[in-house]
Amino acid sequence: MTKAQIQKLISEGFSRLYPLTYKSWTDHRAAMFDYELKLQKQFRAARPVHPSKYQQTSTTVAQYFVVKAIRDAIFNPKQFRPRDILHCKQSYLTAHALADDDRFDLEEMFIGFEWDLFDQIDWADADLAFISNEEAA
Repeated sequence: MTKAQIQKLISEGFSRLYPLTYKSWTDHRAAMFDYELKLQKQFRAARPVHPSKYQQTSTTVAQYFVVKAIRDAIFNPKQFRPRDILHCKQSYLTAHALADDDRFDLEEMFIGFEWDLFDQIDWADADLAFISNEEAA
């Protein structure tokens, strides 16, 4: 996948979360995004790499982590245990809480989404990279 294709897929996934913005008093999508963007900016600021070396913007990486949290909440609902909260990102807790909330149907939001391609995107060195199935083998 090219840089633009990665960005498009992540943007599509993030856009599918629009119902999270209006079904309760809290804009959960914005809260998760703001949290992840803050973490990404802090991480990159602490890295010695020049910002122009990154393939994806902090915004795209933050959206990636929001979609990734939702993905884990949909496909691994039993993954959390109480001790996991000690080392857990707020967006993952929010995603699992949203998956348990009857007002939100996360699975319906992602009908037809290309999870197989999304799962081949990984985060390393404060940036996103596409790891094809051939490279992983």
